[in-house]
Amino acid sequence: MLHICYLDESGCTGRLPFVGSEIQPVFALAGLAVPAAEITPMTLEFMNIKRRFNPGIFSGDAHGLDAILREVKGENLRADLRSSSRNRRRRALEFLDRALSLLERRRVRLAGRVWIKPVGGEFKGREIYTFSAQAIADNFHRFLEDGRARGVIVCDSRTHHANAGVAHSVFTQKFRAAGDFFPRLLDSPVFADSRNHAGIQLADLLCSALIAPLAAAVYCDGSAYAHPNYLSLRRRFGERLQRMQFRFRDKSGGWRGGLVVSDPGGKKHGRFLFRD
Repeated sequence: MLHICYLDESGCTGRLPFVGSEIQPVFALAGLAVPAAEITPMTLEFMNIKRRFNPGIFSGDAHGLDAILREVKGENLRADLRSSSRNRRRRALEFLDRALSLLERRRVRLAGRVWIKPVGGEFKGREIYTFSAQAIADNFHRFLEDGRARGVIVCDSRTHHANAGVAHSVFTQKFRAAGDFFPRLLDSPVFADSRNHAGIQLADLLCSALIAPLAAAVYCDGSAYAHPNYLSLRRRFGERLQRMQFRFRDKSGGWRGGLVVSDPGGKKHGRFLFRD
C-alpha cells in the first residue's frame, strides 16, 4: 500500500521579542498521511465542500475542476472565527467540521510539531523547521512500518533555498553511508504548488485554522493572536484531533509521535491542546 504525507506550516520562523508583539507566537508544521487510493475521492469531495460554502467565488469557473485552484486559506477562517458576526463564526466552524469529517472518513492520520516561542528568547526558526520536518518524516515512517506500506512526502513549496534545505535534511538520513534511516520512503520530500493539491490545502486548513490558533489561545496568554474565540475549537474538535494522530511506543514503552507541543516558557503539557 502507498501513502502520501502532505506537509504545510502556520506561522513565521521569527523570534518573539515581547508578549504584545505582532509576530506570531506559534509556529506549527503538520503532516497528513493519506492512503493513495483515497486521494481522488478526497479531492473531489473537498472541491464540493468548497463550492457549497463559497458559492460566490466559484460561479465563474469555466470547468468544474477549476475549484481546486481557488483556495480557502486557513488565515481567512481564523478571521471569521474572530468576527463579531455569529454567522461568520458558525460558517467557519461548519466548514472545519466538514473538512475534518472528510479526513476521518478517508482514514487520514496526523503528525506534527507545535512550537510556542519563548518571549524575548532565542528561536532558531530555520533549524526548528528542519527538525520538525525530520520529526514528521520519522513519525510517517513509523506509520508506514506499522502497515508495511511505502510512502512519499509532498510539501507546500516555499522558496527554492528553503525547499532544498528541508529536502536535504531528509536526504542525508535516507542515503547515509550507515544505512537508510527511512527505507519505506521512496525518495526525499518533493515540493508542489498547493493550488493543485487538495492534500496540501487540507493540511493548511488543519494547521492554520485549527492547530495554530488553538495553540495560541491555550499557551500564549496576553498575545494578540490568542483570541478567546479560538478556545471553541478545542471544545468542538479537540477530541477528534487527538484521535487522528498516529502515535507509537518507543523502546522504553513510552508514547511518541502525533502532535507534539514544545512550550519552553510556560511548560504546559501537550494534552491541553486537546482538552482542558
